[in-house]
Amino acid sequence: MYTRGQFSHIARISMKALRLYDEIGLLKPGRVDAANGYRYYSRVQLEEAARILEWRKYGFSLQDMLELQPLADTEEGRAELMGRLREKQHELEAEVEAKRLIIGELAARGADLAGPAQENVPEAASYGISLSLAGGLYMLSCRQTTAIQDAGQLVGKLYETLFARSLTASGGHLLIYHQEGYEPDSTNWEAGLPIQLPASGFVPPEGLVRFPERLCASTRHNGSFSKLGLAHAAVLDWIRDNGYEADGPPFEQYAPLPLGRFHPSSAVTTVFYPVRILTGFEPMTSHENAKD
Repeated sequence: MYTRGQFSHIARISMKALRLYDEIGLLKPGRVDAANGYRYYSRVQLEEAARILEWRKYGFSLQDMLELQPLADTEEGRAELMGRLREKQHELEAEVEAKRLIIGELAARGADLAGPAQENVPEAASYGISLSLAGGLYMLSCRQTTAIQDAGQLVGKLYETLFARSLTASGGHLLIYHQEGYEPDSTNWEAGLPIQLPASGFVPPEGLVRFPERLCASTRHNGSFSKLGLAHAAVLDWIRDNGYEADGPPFEQYAPLPLGRFHPSSAVTTVFYPVRILTGFEPMTSHENAKD
């Protein structure tokens, strides 16, 4: 047996943390001396301590750890534990992806500042607007009300289902905005991943939906996501100026990001707004209206 001080040293856990873990029942001493109250820990508990350090490194809270601790004791619990670990993996991957995008934007901004000064040309003028049918596809879907930074987790769940069922994506993922206005901590949105339906023997997975085909005004945005609002503004301006009105939640479709070193200029996002024509206006006959 080891004293609390000795165990703190060899387990690499502070005395303060050991006292807290004892109080909440996460890691209680193997023996408590009834005479003097001294706490002693066993060699076996080093494995428990190592697991707690791992969970802490992964970003689990103390409450999470208390919930995870008993799961490894049963087959059913281990399956749940695997699911919790996968959820944390997707969460961390989303955080890494977000940081990677920010790093790319920082590099691009530095390159812009290092180059010659350019005339400030209104960026919305460069957006070409298309009017065409969009949708009409099958996709894996996950709709939740979450914080904006958790969007990556929704998409991650779809890819997890895709790989688990050996399915093939038929395009980049979508984000559909079911909520009017900007609420960073509680956004009601739906992530969708278009898939190819197998020719035979296909059992539809949970969350498979058919995304309806709609008449949409759309435009393509190349570059930083921080300026994606310009694309939305361009489409909304076109809708207003050409006798249409928005008729459903807008959505964005993202081209797969390149592997390796990422630069914001390589990001491609298409912005869609379902529309209907206002009474008294003649429908557009041109598929492309570049600068209206």
